[in-house]
Amino acid sequence: MQNKLFYSTPAEDWLEALPLGNGRIGGMFFGRVQKERISLNEDTLWSGYPRDKNNYAAIDYLDYAKKLVKERKYAEAHDLIEKKLLGYWNESYQPLGDLYLEFASKGPVSEYSRELDLESAAGRVAYTKGDIHYSREIFISAVDNVMVIRLTADKEKKSEFFCRPGQPAQTFCKRCWRKLHCTVGTMPRSC
Repeated sequence: MQNKLFYSTPAEDWLEALPLGNGRIGGMFFGRVQKERISLNEDTLWSGYPRDKNNYAAIDYLDYAKKLVKERKYAEAHDLIEKKLLGYWNESYQPLGDLYLEFASKGPVSEYSRELDLESAAGRVAYTKGDIHYSREIFISAVDNVMVIRLTADKEKKSEFFCRPGQPAQTFCKRCWRKLHCTVGTMPRSC
């Protein structure tokens, strides 16, 4: 049995895009033919500032929560977990931005497919334009902490593209709603 998700059309919006990641770097690829969009995340981009928000008292309630589940008292266990085991309200994870790949080839598309291999965590887009078969493979290496995109065409010099970043992540101060600008690896403090 193959552990793959298959689609015959590109993603229209973020909820239809397919996820890639290594636990630190993440991306959602849309599989668009003319202008691919990859929405990027990186785990150091958070609103606010670093601080310890661990719930150190949670361990005191863990055994009791397990006991309630074993006794099939799910509603009571749920309430206990919500009140005593979860961490405190924390900062929000922020997106890094989008990466766009704009392809030079024009024309109608046939034989389109988009997939995510759940075992290798690699995404793939394939299609034919005219008499040329194109494919893109995307994965994020856990070892090297990089996103890898491999573009191929079955004819030489036919994978011409332009790569550009989308708008950087934006956030707003929760007190005065002033727009804050993000730089990679840090989020500014609010006022």
